[in-house]
Amino acid sequence: YALLALVLAEFLKLYVAVVRSGPPLFTTYLDNPLAHEDTLVRVLTAVKVFALAVRQCVLPAWMSADYGFDAIPLALSPADPGYLAGFVLAIALV
Repeated sequence: YALLALVLAEFLKLYVAVVRSGPPLFTTYLDNPLAHEDTLVRVLTAVKVFALAVRQCVLPAWMSADYGFDAIPLALSPADPGYLAGFVLAIALV
């Protein structure tokens, strides 16, 4: 277990060095809109993306090789239909 602990310690050291540096400086709003939003919008949009992923698995009619800017609009409030669908799906899976 000592070797495993050593590998884990080295991994964590590298991880902290990379994460501590902050987000990439080249990230613009057009590249990643979520990088410029607050935590609530990020969580709401993540749940919405979960609902879209489930929809793609069930009915893959809208698949795309490239999702450009605003292909998946941000979920700005809990009343967003995509967020609500994802929330209901997540609760149903639990």
